[in-house]
Parts: sequence; C-alpha cells; structure tokens
Amino acid sequence: MLQMTAAEARGALLAVVLLALAGLPARAPREAPPPATAPARPADDVPGRVDLNGADAAALTALPGIGPVLAERIVAHRERHGPFAAVGELAAVRGIGPRLIERLGDRVVAGSRPDTLKR
Repeated sequence: MLQMTAAEARGALLAVVLLALAGLPARAPREAPPPATAPARPADDVPGRVDLNGADAAALTALPGIGPVLAERIVAHRERHGPFAAVGELAAVRGIGPRLIERLGDRVVAGSRPDTLKR
C-alpha cells in the first residue's frame, strides 16, 4: 500500500476535487428580468430630459456623446437659425449624425411645452 503524509493526502484530495469540477458544465449567469416600461409623459415631468431650445452648453455636455465643442455648436446653431422644431434637426449641426441622435434617445426634446414635443 502507498504511504502518504497528511499534507500529501490533502493535496491529492484537492487535485481530485478540482478535476471533478473541471468536468462539470459551467452554469450560465442569471439574466435580470426586463425593466417595466413607464408610460410616456411630457418633458416637464421627466427628470433628466434636456430641452434643446433652452439648455446652455454646460447642460448639453451632460448628454452622452456631447462634449464641449458639440455643445457650443448646438447653441450657436440655435442662435443662428432659431429654435429646433424636432430632435432630428440636430443633424444640421456639424458633427452630429443619425447614430448620435439615436444614442441621445429620449434624453432630449425640442421645446419644453407638451405640444412642442416632437421627435
């Protein structure tokens, strides 16, 4: 019979356990349930929504993908051409394309009154 010390026996047991675990299939992580959707509300009732026609450059830089340069361009465009009638009009600002407008999603509105909320 093979003689082992206590330390050798623990090491052998650990090796057997690790080899047994290596053969088990990996368990998939649990998926979180989808978030409940909230009903649409006017911009005045939605915290964090930025009005393109009333925000200054500092407020615009809080939006994803909008840095100081783009924020200044948005403000300059608004001052030169008047207020935005719809969020899609951001495409007229140099450096803003459809992907960025999509990324902004429901974080921006064009106008702060419910009757002027156009996407």
